[in-house]
Amino acid sequence: MIGSPTKLLLFLGVVVAVFAVPVPSEDKDPTRCTYDNQDYKNQSTWVAQEAFKMKCVTSENGSWRTEVISCVVPAKMRHCKDQKGCEDLHINVNDKKDDGQDMFECVSGNNQQVNLKHSKAAKADCKNHKYGTTWREGFFRYKCQEGGVIKLEACITAENSEIPLGETLKMDMYDISCTMDDNGVVSMKSKSDSSRVVCKTSEGVNKKFGEKWNDKSFVKKCSDYGVTRIVACRDDSVEEEIPVGKNVTVNGKTFSCYKNESSFALRRTWCEHAGIKYDNQSYWFDQDVFKYKCELTPNRTMGAIIVGCKTPSGKEIAIGETVEIGDTAFECTKGNVTLRSGPVKNALCLRKYKTGEEWTDGTFKMRCEPHGKTSAVACMAWNNTEISVGESKRLDGITMECASENGKVILRPKMGADCVAEDGSIKKSGDIWHEKAFVRRCSEYGYNDVIACKSGDLEIAVNTTVTTDGVQHICENKGKTFRYGHQKQAPLPS
Repeated sequence: MIGSPTKLLLFLGVVVAVFAVPVPSEDKDPTRCTYDNQDYKNQSTWVAQEAFKMKCVTSENGSWRTEVISCVVPAKMRHCKDQKGCEDLHINVNDKKDDGQDMFECVSGNNQQVNLKHSKAAKADCKNHKYGTTWREGFFRYKCQEGGVIKLEACITAENSEIPLGETLKMDMYDISCTMDDNGVVSMKSKSDSSRVVCKTSEGVNKKFGEKWNDKSFVKKCSDYGVTRIVACRDDSVEEEIPVGKNVTVNGKTFSCYKNESSFALRRTWCEHAGIKYDNQSYWFDQDVFKYKCELTPNRTMGAIIVGCKTPSGKEIAIGETVEIGDTAFECTKGNVTLRSGPVKNALCLRKYKTGEEWTDGTFKMRCEPHGKTSAVACMAWNNTEISVGESKRLDGITMECASENGKVILRPKMGADCVAEDGSIKKSGDIWHEKAFVRRCSEYGYNDVIACKSGDLEIAVNTTVTTDGVQHICENKGKTFRYGHQKQAPLPS
């Protein structure tokens, strides 16, 4: 501990002597002492509590006593450089020994007790530093004093100048002090002396503490420690100073004194668009369509922002609004501002259908939507059969669907559709079955294709003739109409 006095620490204590008056007993040996329930012979010694050397003393009349003849410091409690060669230290009563690092004292008090006391030796080391030496740690200098006490003697500046504890050093325009508070915390503090503070301008002119001057677009001030600080901005067209972080508007032009971290800038804040300068809060049109406004942005710069649109007829529209002029609706969109135009909401479709009306156009059923837009809502198959968009129907043995694909509505056979046999059973694509005189196969579009004719175990391919047992079998397809026939073959002339 820095600067703490040497303290005596009570190590152990024991009663100086124990006396016993002779009591006749056949079991008691008059030449023995009893201590801590153990018997010891006359003049024998032992160590009690690992700290006191005891001795037994008996008398001819049978009385006995134990007494402390010395104190013992165990080797493990000593600060020996070589622990292997370190031995117990014996100290006679009312004597003391200095082993270089520690002071041990064997003291006999008035209360008939012997105490072993321990304290730092007068020339003990301070941690790793010898008695009387000084050393530097960081910005402080220390000294090892008597009793192993570390004393802080001085503070050291960055220029390696020493300041004794409790004193003040004057350096240039600063007063640097080395102090210790009530909690023992040492600190080095600097304070500028305003009478000695001097700042230099960019031209090398000296300025006193608190003095202000103009330097181009800035107002500067000489502050503590001779530091020059920017306190405001200036412009020849503005009479007053422009405080940092503030704006001043003169004749429609806004000046901003802007600070970003450690940099400063005077921004003459007007907008420039297409090579033309515009004052703060002024409006103009670009391409005679978009309305702009010159306005201060959150980072204190001037920015041109779009605030509206204008129609070809000169009607202004705020962003996000829609107006109808004649049969045309105009919208000034949000976000990426654009001017959109199209038919009004209740405009006629094809100039004759009202919103919600439906009509047939070839193979499609159409509907009139808002703003004059048309949409296909169904397909019209043969026999005037209507199939809604997204649905399918089976017509003449084939499944047709009304599909919407890539924004277009298409009427087409439905791929992967099931087939329905004559008996009503469902057949999957690729299934083959026998139905009356024909062999059928379910195509990938749900159509019951005829792939052959059948008579008993005999199969006849389409558009072929097979003769067996004098019977001619015919399987033919005429315009998607399949026919099976057979006839006996006339005998050949003999």
